[in-house]
Amino acid sequence: MSEESPTFGQWLITGTWFVFTLICFVYLTFDRLIAFDPQDKLTNISPDVFQQKLVDINKDLLGIEPKKGIILHFQQNDCACNVSSEAHVNALKELAQMHTVEFRNIDPTLIPDIVPSTPSVAILDDNGQLVYFGPYGEGLDCSQTDGFALTVFNNYLKGFSASLLISDAEGCYCNI
Repeated sequence: MSEESPTFGQWLITGTWFVFTLICFVYLTFDRLIAFDPQDKLTNISPDVFQQKLVDINKDLLGIEPKKGIILHFQQNDCACNVSSEAHVNALKELAQMHTVEFRNIDPTLIPDIVPSTPSVAILDDNGQLVYFGPYGEGLDCSQTDGFALTVFNNYLKGFSASLLISDAEGCYCNI
């Protein structure tokens, strides 16, 4: 029994299919990678002003003074990226509950001047000082890392604290 080698037409069809599939993959991949802060809202604001706006959010929107750590979760209901970050949000929420840190949902449209995209999160320490603000993660479906916020919060619980303001990230975000 002799085997026939593929004909030119078969190679052409296979090559065309491969190129088309590759083009579709690249288009769909890069179309979903959105800059977290495309308008440089966070770049153009001083850390002190940003900090004060977060304290004002606590007082005005939540009616509380910062007495203990608090996590402010910013999410738009119509954002398709909420599904992508759900695992990060739930993990952070569970860890916060275990350590009696309050977890609050905030409508980001109430403060669009400091929240460039959602889903995003702010972590404040026991004194109401900024520990972290930025996206939960980055990459396609925000799955490239274990999550910025969760890593920073774990470090904070271990006694390490920094004032991180993340603006340079690409992933699945809904710009405001």
